[in-house]
Amino acid sequence: MRTKKFLYPVDTDQFQDIRERGLVYVDKTDMMYELANEYKYVFLARPRRFGKSLLCNTFKAYFQGQKELFEGLKVMELEKKWKTYPVLHFIMSGLKNVTIPLAQSKLENFIYEYECIYGSNPEYKTPGARFRSLIRNAANKTKEKVVILIDEYDSPIMRLMYDEEQLEAMRSMLREFYQVLKDEGDYIRFVFMTGVTKFSQLSIFSELNNLKQISMMDEYSGVCGITQE
Repeated sequence: MRTKKFLYPVDTDQFQDIRERGLVYVDKTDMMYELANEYKYVFLARPRRFGKSLLCNTFKAYFQGQKELFEGLKVMELEKKWKTYPVLHFIMSGLKNVTIPLAQSKLENFIYEYECIYGSNPEYKTPGARFRSLIRNAANKTKEKVVILIDEYDSPIMRLMYDEEQLEAMRSMLREFYQVLKDEGDYIRFVFMTGVTKFSQLSIFSELNNLKQISMMDEYSGVCGITQE
């Protein structure tokens, strides 16, 4: 009798890829559903390689209504509507270890990719202004509120902690970008942010006073990765 082999997803953090290839997936979709329907702004801090990106990609598939990827998982017993929302997914690790102008250029390219889908306003020039316009355009075009996923929000400033001048320049650019999350709340369905730690210097945590930090909550301790159980 042959023993069944289990293939672990060591080479991917893409939820769709894992499900389509039949790789091992530890079902956390009940916690995902609860977070998505209990809170509007959620922050999770975990070390690198702890499954944060996979969780972001799971949220993305869920909010894009990719019901077929969740067959056999816990969320199928919970979700009845499977609505499709516009999802803006920013992977901020691409902005680390580069100059401030290049980081801004990369952020603008992220925004541009979504502007190609939802439209843009040439009057807006800075990343924050374009992000604000993008959220409104996505909501108006789809007639649904917007889901925003920001993975590794703190990556761009990690290497700058001991370079005061560069840190302030990066912080200023990011603050304008993240401020939009608070200002455009009427157009937002859900925000999920991940990082390694919480940087109070960015001011985002004082401005987003309704940001639910689940990092140390017992009920979500196993939301990423594989626990002993």
